[in-house]
Amino acid sequence: HLVRQLDGLPLAIELAAARSRTLTPPELVAQLDRQLDLLTRPAEGATARHGSLRSAIQTSYDPLADDLQRFFRSLAVFSAPFDLELAHGVAGTTDRDLDPLDRIGELVAGSLVDARIADHGATEDRLLDSIRAFGLEQLAAEGEEEAVDERYIETIVDFADRITVEGLKAFSPEVLSSIRRRFVHLTQAIERCIERDDTADRVNRLFIPLYGP
Repeated sequence: HLVRQLDGLPLAIELAAARSRTLTPPELVAQLDRQLDLLTRPAEGATARHGSLRSAIQTSYDPLADDLQRFFRSLAVFSAPFDLELAHGVAGTTDRDLDPLDRIGELVAGSLVDARIADHGATEDRLLDSIRAFGLEQLAAEGEEEAVDERYIETIVDFADRITVEGLKAFSPEVLSSIRRRFVHLTQAIERCIERDDTADRVNRLFIPLYGP
């Protein structure tokens, strides 16, 4: 269970093993929400590169160009797998002319994004938990949280509007599959709208695909 929680990352497993001298596996699992701080090794004998999970991720992040760093930070908004369309939506107006496929490819090459073939046969991308935690830290440090969160909501609302129109024409297996693939994003966007919106307009638009047009 602990290895699964650490996404199978060799360095994270090694650092967790070092922590097991003072914490039991259940105690380690209970504290993994702060794994960037928890998974460190004593400074003596450890290089800066491999002294902690945070520093290891930092060495992949720091060499990126500014626009690629900004793109990576925006992806931290996703707590579930995402596709290129969603990634493009949260990138921001200054980045919309840049090809998300190329940028995702660079981040995959740098081990900052995990790409895999999903059960439905299409490629899905995701940030491993530790890397997402790092991305969220950078997002907060740059003061970009609210803007990225708003772009995330608008991207999912746009999808909900489109899929509602398609469903009204014909509620096909393709429409149902699209809703299932983005079900988590629809529900998370609803939760965020409830927290920040003064009206129910966007929530209502997001609910329609979940319960049928």
